[in-house]
Amino acid sequence: MIPHLVAWETTRQCPLACRHCRAAAGTVRAEHELTTAEGLRLIDSLAALPVRLLILTGGEPMMRPDIYDLARAAASRGMRVVMAPCGALLTDTTAARLKESGISAISISIDASNAADHDAFRGVNGAFDTALRGLRCARHAGLAIQINTTVSRLNIAQLPAMLDLAEREGAATLDCFFLVPTGRGKQLKDLQLDAGQVEQTLQWIADQDGQHAVKLKTTCAPQMARVRAQRGARQAHGAPTGGCMAGRGFLFVSHTGIVQPCGFLDLPCGDVRTFDFDMKSLLEASDDLRRLGSLEGVGGKCGYCEFLQVCGGCRARANAMSGDAMGEEPFCVGPHPTRPPASLRSVVVALQQGIPLEPRPFDSMARKLGLHEADILSTANRMLEDGSARRFGAIFDARRLGYRSELCALEVQPEALDRIGALVAAHPGVTHAYLRGDPPGQPPFPALPDAGPAPNLWFTLAVLHNRFDIEMAALQQAVAPLVIRRFPAIRRFKIDVIFDAGQRDAAEDLPGTLTDTDPPLDRVEPLTESDRTVVRSLQGNLPVQSQFFAQVAGDLGLSEPALLARLQAWQRSGTLRRMALVVRHRRIGFIANAMCLWHVDEPAVVEAGRRLASWPAVTHCYARVTDAHWPYNLYAMIHTSDWTSTRRLFERISESAGLSQGRMLGSLREFKKTSMQYFGETGSPTDA
Repeated sequence: MIPHLVAWETTRQCPLACRHCRAAAGTVRAEHELTTAEGLRLIDSLAALPVRLLILTGGEPMMRPDIYDLARAAASRGMRVVMAPCGALLTDTTAARLKESGISAISISIDASNAADHDAFRGVNGAFDTALRGLRCARHAGLAIQINTTVSRLNIAQLPAMLDLAEREGAATLDCFFLVPTGRGKQLKDLQLDAGQVEQTLQWIADQDGQHAVKLKTTCAPQMARVRAQRGARQAHGAPTGGCMAGRGFLFVSHTGIVQPCGFLDLPCGDVRTFDFDMKSLLEASDDLRRLGSLEGVGGKCGYCEFLQVCGGCRARANAMSGDAMGEEPFCVGPHPTRPPASLRSVVVALQQGIPLEPRPFDSMARKLGLHEADILSTANRMLEDGSARRFGAIFDARRLGYRSELCALEVQPEALDRIGALVAAHPGVTHAYLRGDPPGQPPFPALPDAGPAPNLWFTLAVLHNRFDIEMAALQQAVAPLVIRRFPAIRRFKIDVIFDAGQRDAAEDLPGTLTDTDPPLDRVEPLTESDRTVVRSLQGNLPVQSQFFAQVAGDLGLSEPALLARLQAWQRSGTLRRMALVVRHRRIGFIANAMCLWHVDEPAVVEAGRRLASWPAVTHCYARVTDAHWPYNLYAMIHTSDWTSTRRLFERISESAGLSQGRMLGSLREFKKTSMQYFGETGSPTDA
C-alpha cells in the first residue's frame, strides 16, 4: 500500500484540554518526540514513496519551534503541505510565516456554533473566540480554510448552524468528524450517535451537496460513501472515495515515529526509527496494513455487505468498540441482508441450478422439493430485494452466441493500480476485473523456477468474435506501456457458478463424480433478429412470478408455447445454459475466493482437470495457454468463507488431483463485475 495522504503528529504538546482528544495531548512536550533531523528524514522518506499530501497535526503543531522549517522542507520536495492547528497561536505574523513556509491550507476545529458549548468541549474558556481569530488571520494571509467539527450527541442539532458559520467565515470545507472513542475520548463513548442518528446525519449531509459554497465532507463515517453510491453518486466501479482510508491510501505517523493506519486506530504497524526511515520497507513488512488494504477478513455485517469495498466500515471505531479492527462497524444501518434460513437453502441452490422450461416452472420446482410455489417465489424475490441476488434471468453460453473471451493480466505498480484499474474497467467488453495476489495472512506459495512475478490485475475481455482483435488492440493502447498478457482457454472442464449457503466451509466438501470435459464448440447458434430480441429480453433481471414464461412471452409478442419451444431448442444445443437466479456470493458468506493455478505436464492435464471439476466448491476449471514467464496451464476458481478455508481447500483439491506445482492468487479487490449484456449497442457481454 503506497499512501497518497499522510498525517504526521508532529507533537503532543497543546494548550487545550479537549474532552475527546485521541492523543490525550497536554501542555508538556512528550519525551522521544522526533527531532528536527529525524523529522527531515521522515519527510524525505515520504517524498520518495511519493506522498502527495502531508498534514502537519498534533497536539498543536505550532508549538514546535522548527515547524516552519519542516513545512518548508516538505513543500520543497513536491508535497502539498497543510496544517491542523487549534488557532491559539495564529496571528497575522505567524499565519504569514506559515504561508511563506509552503503551507497552503489549515484546518481549525470548531465544535459548536456558540462559545459556551465549544469552550466546554475544548476545556478552555475563550477557545471559541481564539479559534475564530486564528481562522481569520489565516484567511487574511491567503491560506485556504477548513473547519473541523466533532459530531456527537452534544452538537448534532447544531450542524445547520455550523454550516452557516463556515459560510460566514469563508471556509472552503466543513469536515464532520464522527466521534471515535479513543484517547481521552474513551470517556465519551456514550456521546456517539447511534446507527439511526448516523444515517439521518449522513442523509442530511448528502442533501447539502451542491447547495452551498462550502463543501461538506466526513471523517470516520465511511458509510457516507455508501449513501452517495445509493444516490447514484458512486465513482466508477466502486472506488473507495469517502470510505474508510485506514491503510487504503492514508497513513498516520505518531510524534515518536510509530506508523498507524489511522490516528484513531491504535494499531502500530512499524517504527520509522527501527526501519532507519525507510518507509517503503516498513510498509512492505506490515501484515496489518496489507490486511486493512484488502479488507479481506472483515467480519460481522460488514463482511456480507454489498458496499464493503466502497465503505469499508470505520476500522478505528470497530477496534475501539470491540477490540477487533476487522470487526463490524457498530453504527450503520446500511444494507445487511440476511442469509437464507436452513429450511430454504435447498430452494436457493435449486434456483441457481435453473427452473424447468415449462408453464408454471416455480410450481413444478416446489413440488419436487416438497414445498409450495409461494416458498420459491418469496425466497427469490426476497433475495433480489435485499441484494443477496443480482438478477433472475437467462445464462447463455457466450461462445455459441458468437462471442469470444480471454483471460488477461497486467503487472501494475501499486501507485498506478487505481488509474489502470479504472481504465480497464471502463472498457465495455471487460466483464470482471480484480486485484489478485497472495491471500492475506497466509504463507506465500513457492514460485516455479521459470515463473516470473505474478501479474496482479486480472480481467476478462469478451466481445463479438469479429470485433475481438480490434477491441483488444484498443485496450492495449489504453494501458500502454504496460503489456497485456493473454491466457485464452484451450479446454473448459467446468463452469458451474452454484453457491450453497449451508456449505460455506467448502474445505470440508468431498469431490463428486468425475465429469467429462466440456464438449468443444461445434457451431455458433444461427440467430435471427427475432432471436436476438429474445436474448436481449431474457438477459436482464426478470420479474419472478407464477406465470413466468407467459409474462415474458407476452412482453415479446410471442405465445408461451413458441417461447418455450425456442428456449428448449437452445438448451439442447447448449446455447442456453439455464434460466436461473444469480447470487452475490459475498452476500451469502463466500467472502474469500481465489484463482488456483498449477503447472501440469500436458498428457496429465485432462485427467487433472476432470478431478478438479468434480469438487463442488470449484466453480470454474480451464486449461489455458502459458507464456514465457508464466508456466501455469491449469486454472480453477474456488470460494469459501475465509482465507484459511480457501488455503485448506486448495491443498485438498491439489492432493486429490495429484498436483504439486501450484499456487493461489486471492481476489483482493474488485474493480468490476457486471452481468452479461449481449447484442447491445456496444456488443459487449458479461455473465455469471
